[in-house]
Amino acid sequence: MEGKKINVLKRILITALQLTWGLPQTVVGLIVFLYNIKEPHEWYRGSIRTVWRDKTHGVSMGLFIFTCKGGGPHMTEHEYGHCMQSLILGPLYLIVIGLPSVLWCNSRRAIQTRSVTGKNYYSFFTEKWAEKNSAWLRNREREKLS
Repeated sequence: MEGKKINVLKRILITALQLTWGLPQTVVGLIVFLYNIKEPHEWYRGSIRTVWRDKTHGVSMGLFIFTCKGGGPHMTEHEYGHCMQSLILGPLYLIVIGLPSVLWCNSRRAIQTRSVTGKNYYSFFTEKWAEKNSAWLRNREREKLS
């Protein structure tokens, strides 16, 4: 019972932080959420995850995570890694993570660079950091189980 109380408190704290410290990106996420209101939603680690119509991309905006149907657990964990960045960076998230990440994912130049050099999408600093965050969470969960 004590563990459940701690989990509820963590969710409340994460939500409160995203609604204050992470407010700019949470407002953007709310707009995208409302646009996708008819899509499936669920709570994921104190965030709201939406499975949206986009076929290939995931996005994290403060309190909101958007993943594609075929993205699987890795995409959800990776996008939650971006949520952790939002909790750390607060109002700087959109400038430090959001914009560079969108450009790395979608700009013609970045796509061409990845294609020519063979660079992995996750080698870019924003994505590498999100991957480290999600790996850290997976390791913590394994430790709790053992």
